[in-house]
Amino acid sequence: MPTIRQEINILCTGYTGTGTVSSNEVIQLDTTQYSGTVSYYFEAVYSGAASNTGNVRLTRFGTTTDDATVAGATSSTVILTRSTAFTPPVGQTQYIIRIVGDGTRSQTIKAARIIVIQTSPGPIVSTETQIEIGSNSSITATVIPTGATNATNPKYWLYTAANWGPTITAYFEATFANPASSKTAGTVELQHDDGSFGATWVNDVAITTTSATGVRVRSAAVTLTAGRHYRIVGASSSSKTAMVIYNAKIIIDSRTTDQQQLTGGTGFGIGDTSNSLIAQSFTAGASGALTVGLALYKVGSPSDSTVISLYDSSVGSTPNAGVLLGSVSILSSSLTSTNQPAFPTVLVTLPASVVSGQLYYIVLSRSGSQDVSNLSAITSAGSNVYAGGAAWGFGASWNQQTDDLLFTTIINQVLSLELQYLLANTVLAAGTALQNFLTKWDPAEWSTVNGTPSFNHDVDATGTNTVEVDAVTGPAQVSGSVVTNPSNEGTSAVMTMPAAGNLDVKATTNAGTVFASRILALAYLGPIRPLNPILLQAVKRATIF
Repeated sequence: MPTIRQEINILCTGYTGTGTVSSNEVIQLDTTQYSGTVSYYFEAVYSGAASNTGNVRLTRFGTTTDDATVAGATSSTVILTRSTAFTPPVGQTQYIIRIVGDGTRSQTIKAARIIVIQTSPGPIVSTETQIEIGSNSSITATVIPTGATNATNPKYWLYTAANWGPTITAYFEATFANPASSKTAGTVELQHDDGSFGATWVNDVAITTTSATGVRVRSAAVTLTAGRHYRIVGASSSSKTAMVIYNAKIIIDSRTTDQQQLTGGTGFGIGDTSNSLIAQSFTAGASGALTVGLALYKVGSPSDSTVISLYDSSVGSTPNAGVLLGSVSILSSSLTSTNQPAFPTVLVTLPASVVSGQLYYIVLSRSGSQDVSNLSAITSAGSNVYAGGAAWGFGASWNQQTDDLLFTTIINQVLSLELQYLLANTVLAAGTALQNFLTKWDPAEWSTVNGTPSFNHDVDATGTNTVEVDAVTGPAQVSGSVVTNPSNEGTSAVMTMPAAGNLDVKATTNAGTVFASRILALAYLGPIRPLNPILLQAVKRATIF
């Protein structure tokens, strides 16, 4: 049952007030991008004054409707507070932050984010990652792209293609404005380097606005270039008018191309008569890499393996007569001993492809001899419930069955993600103390079939700086988190994450040029990869053949 944490950063500067203060930054939450069971939370990092009765709110942009609220801070000590789970409107909703004070006592908010916890009993088939690359910047440059100005306290992001996939769609967006005049246009451009950081910057896509107040603008889809750093630059169409960037993001939507899933009930044995085979045909709903989910379980204590083979349909209606596209063996003893018909118990992804609209056969067999007391079994989905294929049994010959097998096919499953915890959303303050850019670390928010992700500390800076992540309790350095003298962008070794608690960042050597700090979480969501390069199958199951 995979569980992942996504965050949507909101602020790239702090806000202070005794009354009501609204952020200029605007973000979008799109609930349709997250599959499975999803919980949404609002987090704020902020401080206040004694006896403060105000609060901090997550507010729908252009309204006074608040979807989440955290109580106001009553001390100058910076705290992190997470709201209870809130229910956003279905679909796309834009949000800002509001500090709602009591009119007398000041509140200061330093960071704010929406936390998305996504859990699924089967594969996660869609998710959205928002990567903050903006900073609060006032820009008077007038030429895009050659005369554009880099953002103040710039953030950089390195696109590593192996950390994503197999299929993604990327966008660029920013909240920006021309406060002095709505008659001139402001432009924000996404750029990537040429492989030698900063030597040459290549333009990807530009977005514009003539709004005098902050608006969020998203580009069309962008094709990312592997191994390149990304940044933003901006320009105004008039040298007399500064344009202001409030935040900017690269948005990556990861989505399975096609999924077919059946549920069922009754279980039946595989190979419980001599030489018996079971097969299921299916029609691919898309082209691409295939993941198969099977409702397999064991009876007794089998010592052999369950063999799953995929054949094409080039030889008519004989399941194992066509071209063998690949096979994988699963130790039957590793299967669950309980029939769980609501979702697959085994998921396998193989490095091969299927073609949309083509018919394929999954053939299930045993590597050992007949043993009716110790065997593997699979669940039936019921009679004739799948229109794209049928179940088959083999005794003396192949016979089409009335029941289908319980199966899931997932084409181009979401397998790899690079998720983030943004610590410092702007330049670090002077000194070597903790910076009070707090983030909540909870290992319970992560679970994949391959264990927890690997975590690295990533820093944007120039000059002589040594930066680390600390557990606030102690405080104590998080092992492996040190980044020394990053040249624009640098990444630590793999971190050894501490017990649950708040994390913070500090610079033990601080030149005043540390622009941002984040934790990268590299997660592989797919099933355990087989040792040999082969392909796969889909499933459903039937009577005792």
